[in-house]
Amino acid sequence: GLTGFNAEYMEIVYEDAEGTAKTGETNAGEYKIKIRFTSGLYCWDNGDGTTSTDDLELIVKISKAQLPSQWNSGGKVPTISVPESLADCLSNDAFNYTYTDEDGNTVSKSDMVAGKTYSVKATLKPEYAANFEFIDVNGVVLPDATASTSHEFDYSTGDNDGNGNNGGNNGVGAAEESIWTKMFVITQMASVGVMVGIFILVAVLIAKTNKKSEKKDKSE
Repeated sequence: GLTGFNAEYMEIVYEDAEGTAKTGETNAGEYKIKIRFTSGLYCWDNGDGTTSTDDLELIVKISKAQLPSQWNSGGKVPTISVPESLADCLSNDAFNYTYTDEDGNTVSKSDMVAGKTYSVKATLKPEYAANFEFIDVNGVVLPDATASTSHEFDYSTGDNDGNGNNGGNNGVGAAEESIWTKMFVITQMASVGVMVGIFILVAVLIAKTNKKSEKKDKSE
């Protein structure tokens, strides 16, 4: 926020580079703002012993939101992984995807063969390119900020459309792995339960044996 700004007697007027009035801009770009008094009871202290009621002009810049070239690889084809911080304003509908084979030829998903290696690149659609930009692993904006880095992947058949939900053999494998994991945990818990039961049983038998011994000693 602006230090010292008080909405009770001040207002902000937005203008673009041409001086056209705008309303509360959120798109990336440079804007001129004017802070104006709405009451004649206030004035600016110029710091030199003088005062003024003229508008205070400032230039503000709204930067593009930065998007890492990170990928979801859970489906048939990878898709861009949208950071949680941008999830409210960006989805996978914001990208066009281009696929190439090992020879660099552009292919469609329907042309892909299971087990073959392909590369994918995401490009921001025009309506999103004005407010977002791709960066590399070091946080540097890519030369073509509208396009991600290229990502290589092995194509696999399945029922997933690439939005992160596993399908086909991958989904079955994950389910089987989950089942075996649960069975292992249950088996281990059962083993621990049996051991605890044995310990308790032994403790009870020892206690009963001691009581019998005490009674026998007393009777003698």
